[in-house]
Amino acid sequence: MNINKDINTNVGVEQEEYDESEAMVRGKTTFKDVIDYGVSEDKIDEIIGASIPNHEMNIRDYCIDNGLSFSTVKSALQEEVDNINN
Repeated sequence: MNINKDINTNVGVEQEEYDESEAMVRGKTTFKDVIDYGVSEDKIDEIIGASIPNHEMNIRDYCIDNGLSFSTVKSALQEEVDNINN
């Protein structure tokens, strides 16, 4: 049995790759990213229920700090992004 061969055949099988140019809202996405995807600041303000405090802030961190469900905010923002890109 060739152990090296067995190890090498499984390398990378479970790794998921993301295209950085893909307009997806994820845990590391900032408000600036979503604005760059084409969503207006007013629409983001409406979704989060407040004015954007810092464009460079991570949306997930903002949600945690403000008692918001990241999943809910993420879904609403992603829907806006998808509407713009379709």
